[in-house]
Amino acid sequence: MMNIVQHPIVAVSMMIMCVLIVAGCEVGINPLIIDGAATSDPVRVDIDAPFPPAILASPNVDLNDILSDLGNADSIRLYNLTLHSTNTTTDPATRLDGSIRIRMAGSARQDTLANFSGLLLTEFLTERSIFDKTISGFTVHPQGIATLVSALRNPRPLPMATVYIDAFADHSSLHLTLHLKVYAQIFTMP
Repeated sequence: MMNIVQHPIVAVSMMIMCVLIVAGCEVGINPLIIDGAATSDPVRVDIDAPFPPAILASPNVDLNDILSDLGNADSIRLYNLTLHSTNTTTDPATRLDGSIRIRMAGSARQDTLANFSGLLLTEFLTERSIFDKTISGFTVHPQGIATLVSALRNPRPLPMATVYIDAFADHSSLHLTLHLKVYAQIFTMP
């Protein structure tokens, strides 16, 4: 007669069952967690001016892109917001002052997501979170984040968001493309 505990497959199966029972896991009832993202329309800036230029842009972000055609989203939680500057031929020592604001479709109110002062353009040559506290001269505003979080509370349909970028550069030449990306976790019922 074989000792059940000595047989490796049976022993592992029994351990998994014990863990599930002890943890209270009910397979088929707990929600699934899926990552989703929505990216803004790219903002292309090509300015050569005799004086320091200003960037005034308002790209749209379709928050429905987060859902990725899922049929049964239960809830959505924001977990990151990033900026990325690509295709730049601008002097890497260029510094920017300005703000990023957000307005949800159907609302006249704009809330500030972030302000920046003396921000080096090179900070966003790789995609970086706006919540990164090591970015010098960059301040996130809780009210703007709360507006975005509130918009994600009702998963169907998600509103279109317009992002307003106002920035002033300390160099007279700017050539770059800006991207803003919203990352979220989608909770679905199986």
